[in-house]
Amino acid sequence: MFIDFTDAAVLQLIFKNKTTGHIIASFFLIGNIFMLIALTSGMKEFPKFLTNAKVYLFGGLLLFAFHLLISGLMLLKYPIKEELPKLQTEP
Repeated sequence: MFIDFTDAAVLQLIFKNKTTGHIIASFFLIGNIFMLIALTSGMKEFPKFLTNAKVYLFGGLLLFAFHLLISGLMLLKYPIKEELPKLQTEP
């Protein structure tokens, strides 16, 4: 499955297909939400909020923010609505 996702990402870089862009961004966003859930459940393993817990939380939130930014940029790059044709007015 990872190879298929990698192939789709490489093909997206080459052909810039709108549908594939939305699918990849959606999978990225869903995976990001699951990562945030895993981060919050992983924080329960630390009995006290000390250095290790802070590093774990900071790294996880930094990665979450980066992935959220990337998936948002991909969704904005390929808008769902099609552009309306410009009306040409005669002078």
